[in-house]
Amino acid sequence: MNKEGLYALWLRWMHRRDVEADLDTVFEQAKSKITQRLMRPVPDLSTDDALNACINSMPRSWQHAGLVYLHELAQDDEGLMREQEMFEAAAAAEHFRWSLDNTTPDMLAR
Repeated sequence: MNKEGLYALWLRWMHRRDVEADLDTVFEQAKSKITQRLMRPVPDLSTDDALNACINSMPRSWQHAGLVYLHELAQDDEGLMREQEMFEAAAAAEHFRWSLDNTTPDMLAR
């Protein structure tokens, strides 16, 4: 998945086309939300390849981070709460996966 794929997914899930002009802002907000929530070194997102790799490694986090902001724009409190909960679950799962992938035997011996 890439940035355009996220845009298409967000539009499909929101069932609205009137937010299309806001998607660049939503993307920047989602990126900020993810980098603040990672609780680990932030990946380099300066190139398209790096950004696409990040999106592909944690698509649920990106999906829900964007939908949080789209529901905020729509002033849909119920949808906002639901997406915030789903984002937190996806981010926690991503953090857990990352910590397992980055645990070394000497860390387990402590």
